[in-house]
Amino acid sequence: MKKKIKPIQRFSPAEEVELIEAGDIELFELYIAQCLLSKKAQMELFKADNLKMLKAYIKWWPLSADAEIEMLKLRNSGMLDDYPYSLHPDAQIELVELGNWELVKRYVAKFSFSSAVAEAKFLQCGDYDLLKSYMEKNYLYPNAEVKLVKLGNVQLIKDYIQLCPLSKQARLELQKFKNSNLLEYHDTMWHI
Repeated sequence: MKKKIKPIQRFSPAEEVELIEAGDIELFELYIAQCLLSKKAQMELFKADNLKMLKAYIKWWPLSADAEIEMLKLRNSGMLDDYPYSLHPDAQIELVELGNWELVKRYVAKFSFSSAVAEAKFLQCGDYDLLKSYMEKNYLYPNAEVKLVKLGNVQLIKDYIQLCPLSKQARLELQKFKNSNLLEYHDTMWHI
């Protein structure tokens, strides 16, 4: 029989910080089982450098965008591997800008980008297999399709065209591309 947890009163952000600083993991777990931490308290989890509390918290709740960015700045790739939620758009951008493509690879194996900016920056990684694998599972945002065409990797563009038609913006960019066969290939493939 499961032990019933009595409802507890929500703490102020300052009281949550005190709870974290006290380091009592049992009391902390009791509290987070019922209450989402304030952004201030989430940031304190990183300052307190208490990995056990942080891991306990993410079992119950996602972090705020600021806390996710802080997590990425720690460069603790294991922490991101344990994080069961899709990153907020700003944190996705931070992830790509860090340039740790192995970490990005593990992230996109679980989630797709919800940030068009992050996705467009991701295309610059230069890893053909990683990009192809991502595109096989996800349609690109229109501005990412434009970025794909601008990058000029003919094989990658063809691979993407085989999966889905390009957006109007990407087709316009393709018209500027030196290889006019790609636009013809696209239009024939999609009966345009």
